[in-house]
Amino acid sequence: MTDTHPPRQPGKAFLPTQEQNQDLLEELLWLAHDAQDRLPLDPLGDRGYTLGQRNTYARAAAIVAARDSHEDPALIADRIVHALADGTTDLPSIRDTALAGLPRPTAQAALEWLGPKAFDARYGEIPGIDHDYGMRWGASGDQRISFRRPTGATEGMLYAYDPTWDEYALIARHVPVNVVSSAFVEALRRDEHLPLEDFAHLIHDALARAHPDRELRTVGIER
Repeated sequence: MTDTHPPRQPGKAFLPTQEQNQDLLEELLWLAHDAQDRLPLDPLGDRGYTLGQRNTYARAAAIVAARDSHEDPALIADRIVHALADGTTDLPSIRDTALAGLPRPTAQAALEWLGPKAFDARYGEIPGIDHDYGMRWGASGDQRISFRRPTGATEGMLYAYDPTWDEYALIARHVPVNVVSSAFVEALRRDEHLPLEDFAHLIHDALARAHPDRELRTVGIER
């Protein structure tokens, strides 16, 4: 059988065309999105192993995207992973964001941690009953989120407690019940040990969408 392919020149690697790159990128992004749906994070399983499986296609897509953008593939992969984790399903949007070199928003909802006396002096007079939203948050899985509101009220104060440091942090002074409930469901969907700053980010994003003209006050994260 005669080989009709032209001989490859020694020392020259095969380089796909830009069109082939784009086709491969779209296929890998679809696989990355599919992996997010097929591989839920099991709180009783090996989270690191599952995350590695979920993010494999995103990292491969980033390597392909970097061929055109000449950007660090790790940065592109980070944007793809977070876009998928945020629930984005529009693959062209994810692709455009990855290729455009647009960084993930870095303005997190910052938290100011206070000791019990300082926190009570600042917020202790706010009336209401505390409703706990789990003591599972953060890397250690032991930080608590509480929602204080008077009986029948439609909004209240959301705050967090860290038992390791015995400190409290305000997440939002005035937040509607439905915003807290929606953020709680979304946080569990992403990671049942979601960092408190990320939970606060969900809350502040929802408040910003509901009140685009309202400026949210943020302070530095302190210990």
